[in-house]
Amino acid sequence: MLGMIIKEPGPGGMRLALADLDMTFADTLGASNMRMPDAYERLVIDVIRGDQILFMRGDEVEAAWAWVDAITARVDDERPELYEPGSAGPDDALMLMHRDGHRLRELSQ
Repeated sequence: MLGMIIKEPGPGGMRLALADLDMTFADTLGASNMRMPDAYERLVIDVIRGDQILFMRGDEVEAAWAWVDAITARVDDERPELYEPGSAGPDDALMLMHRDGHRLRELSQ
């Protein structure tokens, strides 16, 4: 049987475990009723611990905004088109794909 190393879920840093490649992680990790922190809870825990692995550095944030600012500076008073949360986006964006013969898969709720 093939195996792989997986990260144990939850807080506590980077704990690795050997798991069989049959995708039954619950058997390897134990109790299936273990409470998993949500994504923001995990980030708050990392902030409290001073763990910066999942965060961008300040210079990365500045570079990202410089990239976005350069794009938005070229737009003449046009506002982003609003669309419904959970949708595939604005109709104009879908038309860009449709004109080239591409389609998006339907989003499931």
